[in-house]
Amino acid sequence: MVITRTPVLSPQWQHQIDSELEEGEKLIWAAQPLPRVYRRRAIGAVLFGIPWTAFAVFWMVGASGAWNTHPHRPSTAPFALFPLFGVPFVLIGLGMLTSPFWMGRKARRVLYALTNRRAIIFEGRIFGGINVQTFMPDRLTSMTRNERADGTGDLIFEQFLQNASRNSTMVRCGFLGIERVHDVEELIMETLLKTRTPSAAS
Repeated sequence: MVITRTPVLSPQWQHQIDSELEEGEKLIWAAQPLPRVYRRRAIGAVLFGIPWTAFAVFWMVGASGAWNTHPHRPSTAPFALFPLFGVPFVLIGLGMLTSPFWMGRKARRVLYALTNRRAIIFEGRIFGGINVQTFMPDRLTSMTRNERADGTGDLIFEQFLQNASRNSTMVRCGFLGIERVHDVEELIMETLLKTRTPSAAS
């Protein structure tokens, strides 16, 4: 095992971890997700956002009468604000186009920690505060590793479908977008799952 076990954290994160640890609990490893990996996940949104935004702008320009061949035709007041209905769609498109930036910022609000008792995910909220998820050893026995050629990847502890209106989104919980993902998996196995029997870990 070549992964460092003495993480160097910012004072803010160090204070957060210190306040979370229980008596006798020791920090073994901690890291933040790689912003470049988080940004990479936004490529699909960017590709979809290009035609979306282009069409929304095209529609607004057309609805405003910018291409009207009869410039002196009087416009009717009820339709004067009609192009503004396209503003929300343009904003959605801009959100998709700038999603790599926001994903990079999100990565900086996340911290993953491994102690001698559990795995912890800290995620700062946009408007302050923090969410803390704890995974005890019995929740790590079905852990899945997704590893890329460069050694970065995800350790997925749990995943489930989340329904929002008529759409379902796959939610993954774990150490996502980390470097040396294989080494981190081995560290978790050695620290939290080594003493479990083969039947319990299957």
